[in-house]
Amino acid sequence: MNKGQQRIDDLLHPYEARLIYEEPQHEGYWIAEGKIVKVYSRLWVTNPSPLVERDFFVSFARLGARGDPTEAKIKRWVGKYGLPETRIRTRSEDYERVRVGSRTLRQASMTVSEFRQQVQYARELLILYAQIARNETDKIRARIDKPESALDKEIRRKFRSSSHKALTMTSVEGGWTVDTRALCAALPVLVETVRDYILEVRIRPEAYLDEAWQSYKCPNVLSALYLQFWLMILNRLPMRYCDYEKCGTPFPFGRSDNEVCSATCRSNKRTVPKKS
Repeated sequence: MNKGQQRIDDLLHPYEARLIYEEPQHEGYWIAEGKIVKVYSRLWVTNPSPLVERDFFVSFARLGARGDPTEAKIKRWVGKYGLPETRIRTRSEDYERVRVGSRTLRQASMTVSEFRQQVQYARELLILYAQIARNETDKIRARIDKPESALDKEIRRKFRSSSHKALTMTSVEGGWTVDTRALCAALPVLVETVRDYILEVRIRPEAYLDEAWQSYKCPNVLSALYLQFWLMILNRLPMRYCDYEKCGTPFPFGRSDNEVCSATCRSNKRTVPKKS
């Protein structure tokens, strides 16, 4: 896979990112009885789009760096970005109504369990993309030889399929190596998986004066997350693993000296005692 065509900052202009998805402004959010609840009063007032953040998707996957994220981490992320629920809410009627004093507010909710599952799956997909982008064929072969997840099993199924064997055996003179065939099985599985998350994203043609371009419209936070991830894959962003030992999250990098995925990891790495 070719590297370095673009940096993540180049994928979307901040102005365009704001138009692709806008999160309604909330009045409060909490976790109770295993559910994450977010309450809105005026759905036409919006927060800055999460797609403006360059590490929007990476920040979600980073929540699973030490296993399931704590409720405190979940609340911070939801408060900043929103609920990554599969349900699409486009009208005020799509929200549950709750009475608070003399006011009727609208709320959305999802279970903590579902949130954590989404985090772990996003992290698994991000790690797979990093392995593909970094040409780590040994790790992809390990997925095929000893699959540990449903994603690994799908890669193995693709690798062993007669159609994949026929295609890669005849694509170039003499056929492709086993390692290359493994990479070429992993990428289609990754793309097909991500595609399922962005099926409801609409293409939105845009024009200004004598220029025209293709933009998008996302119906919810989850589709916006995976749109950013898809643009990372489509533009083949180079990847690196966070150098902070308790994180290890893959992230797209623009500078060769960028060794950590976030300011938090940079600060934490500085406080780790050096081994003598």
